[in-house]
Amino acid sequence: MAALYIRIFHAKNDDPAGFIAVGIVATFISIVIATAVAVFEKLLKRKMGVTEQWSYGHKG
Repeated sequence: MAALYIRIFHAKNDDPAGFIAVGIVATFISIVIATAVAVFEKLLKRKMGVTEQWSYGHKG
C-alpha cells in the first residue's frame, strides 16, 4: 500500500522507482514464504494423520 501511495503522490521531480522495486520484492518474498509455510503445514498434517480441519481439542 505504501508503494502505491508513493507512486501516486510523489513529487514530479522525484523518481520513486527504487522504493517501488523494494515494495515489489518484499511482496514477492512474503508470497513465497506464505506458500512454503502452507505446503509445510499440509505435509506435517499428513504425516501426523490429522484429517479434520477443526480437530484441535474438539471432543464433539
